Amino acid sequence: MNKRILVVSGHVGDFVWRSGGTIASYAKMGCEVHLLVFTLGIRGESNGYWKSEGANYEKARVLRRKEGEEAAKILGIKTVEIHDFVDYPLELDRARIEMIVKKIREHKIDIVITHDHKTDLFNADHTLIGNTINMACAMASSSSLALDNLEPIPRPSVYGFEPHNPEFCDFSPDVFVDITEVIDIKKQAMRLYVKTQKNMIEPYITKSKIRAFQSQKARCEYAEAFSIIYSANNFYL
Repeated sequence: MNKRILVVSGHVGDFVWRSGGTIASYAKMGCEVHLLVFTLGIRGESNGYWKSEGANYEKARVLRRKEGEEAAKILGIKTVEIHDFVDYPLELDRARIEMIVKKIREHKIDIVITHDHKTDLFNADHTLIGNTINMACAMASSSSLALDNLEPIPRPSVYGFEPHNPEFCDFSPDVFVDITEVIDIKKQAMRLYVKTQKNMIEPYITKSKIRAFQSQKARCEYAEAFSIIYSANNFYL
C-alpha cells in the first residue's frame, strides 16, 4: 500500500481528535502521511488553557505548537507543517490557497483528509477549509495552472472529518475506518492536549465505539467516520 495522504487541519488539535486513529493506521501500513495545519487554535480551540493562571498568547503559541508536533510524531506522520495564522475566523486568500495546491503537487497526494465541507455551526473555520481544500485539489490537477514548475497531478480524493458535534452540522458518514489496532496510539496523542482541550478524551473514545458498531465490521471495536467530499478512482480510504 503506497498511498500518499495529506491531512489538512484547521487547528492544531483537529487532526488528532478527528483522524488520529486513521493517520496512525495508514502510517503503520507504510503510507506517506503529510500534515498541514493552518492555525494553533489559540482563539477558537484553547478554552482549557485560557482558564489557567498566567495564560498569555506567547505561552499559548509555544504550548500548542509543542502539542501538535509531539502528536504528529506519535502518530507516525512523515512531514509536519504548522502555521500560526489567526483563527476564529480564519482567512484563506489566493496566496494561501496556492500554498495548498503546491503542497498537494509536491507530494503527489492521492488522498486528502480534512474538515467536512458542510456548515459547521460551531466553528466556521472548518467549513471554509473543507470547501477550500476541495477547490485546491481541483486546481492541483489543472494543466492550465502553473506553480513553481510543479506538474499537475490526478485529482485526489477528499474525505471530511466528523465534526465535534455532527448532529448540528448535517454530517453524514460515508466511510468508517477501523482503528482498533491503533487506539492506544490515538489515546497517547490525545493525552497531549489535556492542558488546552479538557474533557475531550472520553467523549471521543465513546464516539469511536459508536462508529465501530455502525460500521458493521467484524471485530471492529473502534472506528472513525468520514464523509466523501470527492471520490477519485483508485484513491479511497
